[in-house]
Amino acid sequence: MGVLRWDNGFTLIEMLTVMIVISTLATIALGKFKGTKDQAYEATMLGDIHTLTIAQESYMVDNNTYYGGIVPDPSFPFHAAAGVTATLTSGSPAGWSALLTHQNSTTTCGVFVGGVPAQAPATSEGVAACQRSGGGQTQTGP
Repeated sequence: MGVLRWDNGFTLIEMLTVMIVISTLATIALGKFKGTKDQAYEATMLGDIHTLTIAQESYMVDNNTYYGGIVPDPSFPFHAAAGVTATLTSGSPAGWSALLTHQNSTTTCGVFVGGVPAQAPATSEGVAACQRSGGGQTQTGP
């Protein structure tokens, strides 16, 4: 009689190797996914800045001044996207400035228009800019 061999299945070493490869790939994918979520939150805030700019110009035409109060307000036609907080830091006939944050992000976006002080992270009038808490800064056109 011969020796009985069991050839079905995988060895423990093979299983551990597969688990290590899968966990490494998952770690890489999750790191990339985190950056994608931050980019999506930033895009949402930049979209809100565009909408806010249109609302401010509409308000200026009707009232001869830019809005500088609390958002949302029934007299001001702007509503931020879900999770976004818009803070108008100034509003006068000379201009306006605003900061936007998202509840799930450490990024802050800002813009200023007209003769008001620059609102960090924005450094150029009418150009929205965002800054991550780690220091990375992005800008978009007017």
